[in-house]
Amino acid sequence: MSKLNDLLESEGFEDIIEFAETYVLESIVPGICMNPACSNVYEYEPDQNEGWCDCCASNTVKSGLILAGMI
Repeated sequence: MSKLNDLLESEGFEDIIEFAETYVLESIVPGICMNPACSNVYEYEPDQNEGWCDCCASNTVKSGLILAGMI
């Protein structure tokens, strides 16, 4: 849950409810790199679970909606 909290904080959301209300019907949502030493944020499709992280050069970015268990 720490990565989800990092994502919410980086995007300026107080809680997951506010995040969900903003993004649940959008076609592009914030996602965060899941590598422990990286927390880069990118915009991806809501169902993305292997997005590309430029910093890590790996497919480790997950959508915030997946992290929240909404997809």
